[in-house]
Amino acid sequence: MTAISIRYVKQRARKCAGRILRCVQGASRRNPSYEQKPLVPAPRTVGTSILYLHHSTGENVWKGGVPELLAAHNSEHGTAYSITKAAYPHWPHSWTNDPFDYWRAWVKHRGKRRFFRQETLDELCASYDVIVWKHCFTAAQIAAADAPGAKSEGDVRSALKTLPNFKAQYMALREVMRAHPDTTFVVWTVPPRAVEDTTAEEAARAEEFARWVRQEWDEPGDNIHVFDYYGLAAPGGVLRSDYAVAPNDSHPSEEFSRQAAAALVARLTAVLEGCQE
Repeated sequence: MTAISIRYVKQRARKCAGRILRCVQGASRRNPSYEQKPLVPAPRTVGTSILYLHHSTGENVWKGGVPELLAAHNSEHGTAYSITKAAYPHWPHSWTNDPFDYWRAWVKHRGKRRFFRQETLDELCASYDVIVWKHCFTAAQIAAADAPGAKSEGDVRSALKTLPNFKAQYMALREVMRAHPDTTFVVWTVPPRAVEDTTAEEAARAEEFARWVRQEWDEPGDNIHVFDYYGLAAPGGVLRSDYAVAPNDSHPSEEFSRQAAAALVARLTAVLEGCQE
């Protein structure tokens, strides 16, 4: 390679790096919670510390009254539950929180070996008693099992969103969560998409994934519990029109976010107080 071509390659590399940095910075500006303080170590509090991991759907539900309802429960019942919310994955990770993203952050990476600065499950479990985690409605955009590049038996290492891949990733996630028996996990079923933001085929696959999580993946007697957000939001197979911000916007409305917040706090406190079934 000549000196001129080497200089050209270096110049192109610098330009590409600059574009990537600007994209990441732009994502941070569009999502204020994208760049945040480290989640660990967290100060231990008297009582039970809860970590609420989310992106935009979870943010809406949080604003529906999650911390206020939990505080009211503490006052009424004499409990000492504290809750902290955090975007996860966060900067500099891409703004996705699909099953593959959790698998990569928590299963593929362990201990203090992080992927793009994302706290590992080992680190989070050392700091919190309860971890609530979820996907955004983008996870309901599930491709057919025979999509190009897909494996019918599922590929745990694949970012392609198919039911076999999701199931393989969830089985691995269940195993790693069970390896932390002193931590309680509350996992949301997948948030559904609005009627004009999905297709009939995608909606059916999202419904199947939520059903599988509830009826097959979730097993009694362990430290993992399910909050059925999908069942609450999509009795007809898609996000109810009066629950959505708009027919083509799958974020939950303010009114439904309040309803979901109340259901989540009821489920969370029931799990913690041993009356969840």
